Amino acid sequence: MRIKSSSEAKTLFRIHYGTSDEGAINKAVNKDYVIKGNRNRITNYLQASPYAEAGVKKRSDITKAEYVSLDNTNIGANQTSSVIVHLLIYNFNAFIQLIFYL
Repeated sequence: MRIKSSSEAKTLFRIHYGTSDEGAINKAVNKDYVIKGNRNRITNYLQASPYAEAGVKKRSDITKAEYVSLDNTNIGANQTSSVIVHLLIYNFNAFIQLIFYL
């Protein structure tokens, strides 16, 4: 997935996991946190479609596992306002850069 290399994805990583370092995100996985044999936290979450019923259930399971196993309070619907604010700041910053670099 090439989306992970974009700065917007890094912003989302920082919001959901508290860091933008992909290695640190996956390193935090413990033996209790395994979703269908896959220990990659980012891939698990991105592959679960938020538009399909099965994907919504999988994301819900991932959110519960993140909270219970890893004590990650950043991920989940309760952080929606924080996500929106961070993305607005990111997009505003990108817009300002676009203006200055043209």
